[in-house]
Amino acid sequence: MAEGQIQYPNANNLLIFCDGGGSNSYRHYVFKEAIQRLANRIKITIRIAHYPSYCSKYNPIEHKVFPYVTKALDGIVLDNVETVKELFEV
Repeated sequence: MAEGQIQYPNANNLLIFCDGGGSNSYRHYVFKEAIQRLANRIKITIRIAHYPSYCSKYNPIEHKVFPYVTKALDGIVLDNVETVKELFEV
């Protein structure tokens, strides 16, 4: 969050593109509540644009990032949160 504030100090809204399924589905109130809490905390308007069902293949982030994640995690068992944190520490 702090990095975004530094790079975009005058931003007063945020657009997030999301896959249409899973836990961030437009139908799930838990996702909506979490986004609202974040918007209230950082005091900006957040808009969510969901890709239609079965169209996440057009999501440019998935095509650029996930192949590298898949290669990096090849053969690693993600058995707990600590393992994931260790692997993704920057």
